Amino acid sequence: MIDLTGVSKVYPVKSGGQVVALDGVNLHVDRGSIHGIVGRSGAGKSTLIRCLTALEKPTEGHIVVDGLDLSMLSGSALRAARRRIGMVFQAANLLDARTAADNIGYPLKLAGVPRAQRRERVEELLELVGLEGRGDSYPSQLSGGQRQRVGIARALADNPAVLLCDEPTSALDTESTAQILSLLRHVRDVAGVTVVIITHEMAVVREICDSVTLLGHGQVLQTGPLEEVVADPSTPLARELVPMPVVESVPASAATSLDGLTKSTVLLDVVFTSHPGVPTGATVLHLASSMGADVTAGTFESLGSVQWAAWPSPSPPTTPTRSSSSCVRTTFTRK
Repeated sequence: MIDLTGVSKVYPVKSGGQVVALDGVNLHVDRGSIHGIVGRSGAGKSTLIRCLTALEKPTEGHIVVDGLDLSMLSGSALRAARRRIGMVFQAANLLDARTAADNIGYPLKLAGVPRAQRRERVEELLELVGLEGRGDSYPSQLSGGQRQRVGIARALADNPAVLLCDEPTSALDTESTAQILSLLRHVRDVAGVTVVIITHEMAVVREICDSVTLLGHGQVLQTGPLEEVVADPSTPLARELVPMPVVESVPASAATSLDGLTKSTVLLDVVFTSHPGVPTGATVLHLASSMGADVTAGTFESLGSVQWAAWPSPSPPTTPTRSSSSCVRTTFTRK
């Protein structure tokens, strides 16, 4: 569905130098998937999304979306290709003087779609995003989550093949975030669109994405299906997705005496993966206990089809039903 090959974007600066925003990016997104793109500020996420929407042409490389090379199009062909890409913004960016229905139908009006056809499509989209009966409401009469639903409906008005979401939940509370992520998954399932989410929130990736890409300094540092990424806990992206739990303080004293020997407390991070029927968690706990260690904290979560359970105490967790990945902070007393 989406293929980027050797994409670079270079901006000249007045001093005569240049800023490399994207540097040889290669990326593939499967049709019908939900793909997350993450990275710190300055990683190149904003430039990438502008290139994906053809608002910027890459300095080098090719961007193919739904079979069309956007970097080779211009004029009416480029405008037609852009209509195959829906855009969801962080703050919805609705027109305050227009109702929800008018906001949703605005792209269709610009495209010259007849009024009756526009009205039918708007009603269909209001139902899809769960806003039946709210078409006559103005943005000021809607909650933040409802405004974002209108923004999603507007992005779907032209029946796009791809839905690009730029930080779609960063301005929402926890409950609204969960609702919007559920809606995006529903939209993917019902409409068959490919969804790309640009975000800095790892919780969003863990909740909804099938695959993920980590950008850094304009380059792809890591990309792949979520399950494969988490399966290798040594990688930077896996460590971001499955962070070690925070330990406020080491529970044992820093230095004590036993049989005339000095010992100190050591905090050891243990990261492991497992599979159904393999009691890895219990084995790690037994090993820690046999070495005189205490389990200080643990993190067990679910990522797509990868599952692990909460483990706040040294008692063994229930054996996971799917492949699992876990991290534990263990306090050892070193002599």
